[in-house]
Amino acid sequence: MANPKVRKAKKAVQNELQRIAALHEGLRPSDVVTEAKPKESPLHGEFEWADGKAAHKYRLMQARTLIRIAVPMKEQPDGSMKRDPFVWVPPTHAQREESESNEGVYQQMSVVVQDVDKFARALTALSQKVRSAMLAAEELRDAAADVGGDDSERMARIALAITALQTAGAAVSALH
Repeated sequence: MANPKVRKAKKAVQNELQRIAALHEGLRPSDVVTEAKPKESPLHGEFEWADGKAAHKYRLMQARTLIRIAVPMKEQPDGSMKRDPFVWVPPTHAQREESESNEGVYQQMSVVVQDVDKFARALTALSQKVRSAMLAAEELRDAAADVGGDDSERMARIALAITALQTAGAAVSALH
């Protein structure tokens, strides 16, 4: 069972986000940051307020975006060019302990697929993304069902999406 302090903090964050959503008719990140600025805000501790550190973290986020959108090409034996995108490889347990950044590394797909350990870690990250997408689809289905009505076509499409995600998850799991 979760630590009572963690549950209390999580509940405080949830309550504060609900308050902000009601105040601003939804949650915009800029509104959340503004509401979190006062030190007494339950959200204050969730943000990095030291400008130097925050700026560095923002630049790291920008770097991740650049890495993901930059897709280098690799020449094939027949002379044609093929995309060889960078893929994120999570750090090993030892790397997490050795480094404060815990950021893993992006490497070209052609390198990752040739290294059993890196490939397994990339697959684990992919499995987590598929599970996250599955949870989001299930939440959407549950929310649509709660609203009720007679939109069987929409519910069927959501069910189809969930089935597709389950199939994708099973396929990724089979690669391990």
